[in-house]
Amino acid sequence: VSLKVKALRCSFIRCLNNDNALVFASNDGRNISGLPIALVHYPEIREVMRTMSAVIVSDVEKSELMAPVLHRLAATEFKTIMVFPIFVRGYFFG
Repeated sequence: VSLKVKALRCSFIRCLNNDNALVFASNDGRNISGLPIALVHYPEIREVMRTMSAVIVSDVEKSELMAPVLHRLAATEFKTIMVFPIFVRGYFFG
C-alpha cells in the first residue's frame, strides 16, 4: 500500500481497547508485527476510534489534534497523516 500511495510509512493497527493497540503490519523495515503501542501517543488513531471515520491531518504542525504529541513528531518527516478505520465482518478492527 505504501508504495502505491508513496507514503513514508503505512501501518495496520489492531485496536485492543481505548488505550492499547498492536502493530499488525508496517512497512518501516523492522519486524514489528505484534508490537504493543499506547494510544495516548496517537491522537489520530483515537479520533478514528471515536468517530469511526477517516481522519486526515493536512499539516501536523498546525493541527490541534496533533498538538499534544507534536514534540514526538519533530524528528520525523511527517507533514500529513491519514488514518482510515478498518472493519472486519462489520466490526471495528483498527
